[in-house]
Amino acid sequence: MPNRREVAKKDSQMRCAAIIGAGPAGLAAARRLAAVGVRCTILEADGGVGGCWRHGGHDVHRVIWPTLKTNLPKEIMAFHDVPFVAQDDVNDDTDVHASVERAQHSTTHVSSTEATELSRKDVDSTAFARVVEGRSFVNAAAIDHYLQRFFENHIQDHQNITTLTHSRVTSVKLATSTAMNDPVGSDWIVEWQDRDVTSAKDGGVHRSGVFDLVVVANGHYNDPVLPAFEGQDTFPGRIMHSKDFVAANVFDGKRVVVVGVKASGTDIARELAGHGADVHCVDRLCECSHQNPAENAGGANGGIWRRPSITRLNADGSVVFQDKTHVDRVDTILLCTGYHYTFPFLSRDILSVCDRRVHPLYMQLFHCEFPSLVFIGIPWTIIPFPLFDIQATFVARVASGKVALPSYADRKSHLEMQYERCANVKDTHKLAGAQFDYARELAAAGAFLDTDLDARLRIVEQVYAHVGTQRPKFPGDPDVYRENNYRISPDNTTWTFHSAVDGSTQTHRVHAP
Repeated sequence: MPNRREVAKKDSQMRCAAIIGAGPAGLAAARRLAAVGVRCTILEADGGVGGCWRHGGHDVHRVIWPTLKTNLPKEIMAFHDVPFVAQDDVNDDTDVHASVERAQHSTTHVSSTEATELSRKDVDSTAFARVVEGRSFVNAAAIDHYLQRFFENHIQDHQNITTLTHSRVTSVKLATSTAMNDPVGSDWIVEWQDRDVTSAKDGGVHRSGVFDLVVVANGHYNDPVLPAFEGQDTFPGRIMHSKDFVAANVFDGKRVVVVGVKASGTDIARELAGHGADVHCVDRLCECSHQNPAENAGGANGGIWRRPSITRLNADGSVVFQDKTHVDRVDTILLCTGYHYTFPFLSRDILSVCDRRVHPLYMQLFHCEFPSLVFIGIPWTIIPFPLFDIQATFVARVASGKVALPSYADRKSHLEMQYERCANVKDTHKLAGAQFDYARELAAAGAFLDTDLDARLRIVEQVYAHVGTQRPKFPGDPDVYRENNYRISPDNTTWTFHSAVDGSTQTHRVHAP
């Protein structure tokens, strides 16, 4: 269980950091900062650690549904120096499915929170006791177990770390205004509501502290994007976001329009079709007409159709699309439309967010003007855990004084050049294949890019690219890539791919550049 010691007091002898969020980004930050002697107070709004991966019992972060499987193999998803072990895995996905079935039992009257809480209890008591060696793609419960083990081994009992759950940060303000050019000179007043006190009223107890470093690691899965559609006020069906999706079985026999075909949209569409739903996936890039079923239909039971953007919803339950086609008697519109970046505890004169650009961040990490305010986990389309760790290591190197940031003028110039290279403002923080050069840039700037880290980045880059070639391009295409397996040699020189399609095994050697 997270510990609740007194908040570390700021003094002249030891640096003191507030870390907002106890998901993988916050845990990585706490580990690296504590290792260099920084006293860390983790402030987590939820009742436990793990962020969006916390499997059940959510107060805040429930984003991951119980039956989700990772779309990256665990061999590259783990922190570089903390691999998955067999005990992290869950042997049989039916444990998770069965618990959700029991919780909802062909009715929608059981809340999503109750369903995920029940699934957590069942998984904790049975499947985590099993040992599994083989699978590369694991379910959400396994990721949660991995993060809980990481917390217990690296965070929970560390003398420099205090973890406060049920602690929602309400305000982060500058305590001084003289640190424009000093990367370690700004003090911050952090205020939060402590809801984990038995004598507290509904709003909790107001608390505050002064810190000379603030790490924002609150994730970006809190504020869902909810597009508006013409006619939605009279549409009789349900409109919901994927944040509220728990289980596909309650959609058996239903007609569902899934808006968005990125990771969550494609995975949910397949689960729905597999449970007998008639699924229509809205892809704004779709140009082909519904009149050509060979291009647009497929999936489990032939129940997935590809559609262009929605033009309107009708009071009779029909949905009209951009190509003039329509679907009648739609029961649910499920929005897999992503999330906004949101930082409600920061004023707009400190930070702005416009068109998914968080401004102004030097190297997507340090506040350009006040670099004692740090943001870990802003980039997207990445392998999150290892990149968070590299960001956290760089921050720790700066906090310890081992490396110095450039001047404010140079930081500002670097930011301007980054914006000039970005063709679309909305893609400012999208890295994809560029994440590996970004990781090297951080490590070089932090003076910790050695041959071992470079070798790890090179082999992970190759495996990441290979996984991308295995994923189906459309939700209706055969989805077998999660049955493939990957192995990486301990010295990061070779990786092996075992195909679930033909049973073949290929070994690839990574050569130094």
